[in-house]
Parts: sequence; C-alpha cells; structure tokens
Amino acid sequence: YGLEVFLKKRLTSRLGGFFSYTLSRSTRTYGDREYVATFDRAHVLNLAVALDLGRNWRAGTRVVFYTGVPQASADDDAPVARLPPFFRVDVRLEKRWTFGKSMHLAVVAEWLNATLTKEAIATRCTLAGCESQFIGPVTIPSLGLEGGF
Repeated sequence: YGLEVFLKKRLTSRLGGFFSYTLSRSTRTYGDREYVATFDRAHVLNLAVALDLGRNWRAGTRVVFYTGVPQASADDDAPVARLPPFFRVDVRLEKRWTFGKSMHLAVVAEWLNATLTKEAIATRCTLAGCESQFIGPVTIPSLGLEGGF
C-alpha cells in the first residue's frame, strides 16, 4: 500500500520535466506476525528534465533515489534497519527527423547510471561484525534508433 504524487510541467517552450514521489510499505505475513517485506522501498523519488536544444536535438537527465531494503535481523521485535539508499543519474541525447505529419525517426544516446553508483542488496554478518554487500555499478550506455508513427 502507498501513495504516489506525480507532477509533469512544461516550464518554458523549450524546457519541461516531471517529479514523482512514492511513499509505500510492502509487508508479508507469516503465521500471525506481519513483517516488512525484503523488497520494500519506503521512499522512491524521480526527477527528470528535458531541454529542446533546437534543430530537433533534445537533451535530458533523470535523477533516481530510493531508500535501501530492510536489513535481515534475528530479533523480530527490533526496529527495521535499512541498507544504504541508492542514487543514480541517467542522461539522454536525441536527434529526431520527422517525416510527414506523424512519423519520426531518432538516433538516441543514453546512459543509465552515469554516476556509476553501486547498490546495497544484502548484509553479511560474521563474528567481526556486519557489512553491506553491494552490486555494480550496473550501468548501461546505449546507442539506438527510435521510430514512431
């Protein structure tokens, strides 16, 4: 269950973007007890901005932030501790050609997670203590064609 706020706005004739914030809670039930689910992300924030550079060129960026997943705990009554939050920035550059009134073809260069951020996915505990386990950075640069009609 949760709540999401989404705002999309053209700020000028060449600049626009959106903002979204999600507050949610994912739970699971075992027997008569309810627990925070291992995939729960309490806060998710997205902010994107796109700029028309002229001559059918567009540039954009998106910022993504979400809280870490709950840490495993042997004490079911302990407050929920979370792994470190995740933050990344994506970038995009596009050149578009229009054919007729409704057809287009675009060359798109994108890079997801251009900040090369690693994500905490688990906790590993030994007698020496506990530490977060990270993956990544998962990053995807791409060059592609996009068409529409």
